[in-house]
Amino acid sequence: MNMEHTQSQTEKRQTVSGSVGSIAHDLTNLLCGMSICTSLLEDEFAENEESRKLLKQFHLSIESARKLTAQLRVLSKDHAA
Repeated sequence: MNMEHTQSQTEKRQTVSGSVGSIAHDLTNLLCGMSICTSLLEDEFAENEESRKLLKQFHLSIESARKLTAQLRVLSKDHAA
């Protein structure tokens, strides 16, 4: 019974790890699109100081989200094994 429980827990961890990895992958793709759009807007509003500041903050937030997503991907790989 204990061995079956351990195997069941391992299978659950692998399932969750796979889901986390998949979500992290999708988030990475979304963040890439957001980053490209932000860069284009920065070019478009280069003359407007206020808009540039806001877009820079948005870009920094995207980078923070990318770092967190990368950590999720590493975590999912560590727990899949």
